[in-house]
Amino acid sequence: MARTMTFYDLHDALALAGCPVCRLVARAVERYVGALLWEMVNDPESRRDIRQAHGFCSNHAWALVRDGPSLGAVIIMHDVMQHTLRATRMLQGGPQPRSIAARLYSQLRGQTHSPGDMAVGSGQLKPRSRCPACGQAEIAEEMCVSILLDHLVGDDGLLARYQASEGLCLPHFRQVLGRTTDAPAIDSLVQAQQVIWTRLVDHLGECIRKCDYRFSDEPRGDERGACARAIAALVGPRPGHSDKEANPVGFPIRERATN
Repeated sequence: MARTMTFYDLHDALALAGCPVCRLVARAVERYVGALLWEMVNDPESRRDIRQAHGFCSNHAWALVRDGPSLGAVIIMHDVMQHTLRATRMLQGGPQPRSIAARLYSQLRGQTHSPGDMAVGSGQLKPRSRCPACGQAEIAEEMCVSILLDHLVGDDGLLARYQASEGLCLPHFRQVLGRTTDAPAIDSLVQAQQVIWTRLVDHLGECIRKCDYRFSDEPRGDERGACARAIAALVGPRPGHSDKEANPVGFPIRERATN
């Protein structure tokens, strides 16, 4: 089976700390944000997607200014805020209640339109599409999961590197298991993950042991940072985690429709 650039990205990421899929997804999002700010800030399709989503989710919105507010970030925020402001203006002077009695009742109460009208108008403030950066993260995630399953076992597969790594975080471990019915691949993955997590449990236990006054003078070893590693193993990296590199992974910036 041909090996893509993503295979070698995953191969290298397995030698680094943390979940390799989380790491590569973070890199893909960094690449998307960088391309957006410096190359695609005036791209009509990108601007439309961002506008329809009312910007980005909390995590990815702050990634725009992680290195400071660039001109690209200011232009994007100006466009999104204009769009949001137009949506709020549509809440003013909305449709009046249809019946005369309802209209009189609203006027007596000082209402310009009914709660039902407000509910319809407030829909203008709801995103009509998902966060664009989350979409890029999903593309990268799917690619990584597929590559891992395709190349886990077999000659020169990734299994040996996986066994020596910190393994997948629990969300990506579940995702990988849900994507295949290949019994050898499942067995190999589960056995490797059990060894990895057993090692982590032992490190946590060692942290607890060395909190005992009788052993508190012992030097810290491989257990250092076990608590943070355990959290990352269960839920993924800390929000806002960045993993920039000089040569980012080659995931697509956007899935474009093909005719």
